[in-house]
Amino acid sequence: MKLKQVLLMSKKFILPLLVILVIITVAQIIISSKLQSRHEKLAEEKIIAQETIQKEYNNLSPLPDATLVNSKTYDIDKSLKGHIDFNYLTDKPWEDIRDFYLNETSKNGWQITKLEETKTKKSINFSKGKYNLNCAFDGNDRTYTLSFRFVLN
Repeated sequence: MKLKQVLLMSKKFILPLLVILVIITVAQIIISSKLQSRHEKLAEEKIIAQETIQKEYNNLSPLPDATLVNSKTYDIDKSLKGHIDFNYLTDKPWEDIRDFYLNETSKNGWQITKLEETKTKKSINFSKGKYNLNCAFDGNDRTYTLSFRFVLN
């Protein structure tokens, strides 16, 4: 007698359990789809940002007599920031580099946001839309770096 009662009670719970399992499965599919969509959107934004940075870099005339030593693309980190560095070697002093890039960036729509000139650090920061540009000079080895940075939405 007890076995029949247990079977009858278990039949009452099967349908609600199946409904709950279906709801959980559908929720997982929806969440997974949204995450995939977000990942694809970020991948597309990353490509656009890197292409835009390359275009902005190409729009800036190079400092005369400066040699591009290397460039490096840093992948987007967890905070959705990324950047590309272009490292140059030059015999020119900081003042020449600064004046050149102040002029060159203003011709291309960049706005200066910070100028720092101390004994240990010489750099200029610019912005244009969601992009930032930093020109930093290391007087010890006569190199300077142009760093283009971006943050994805």
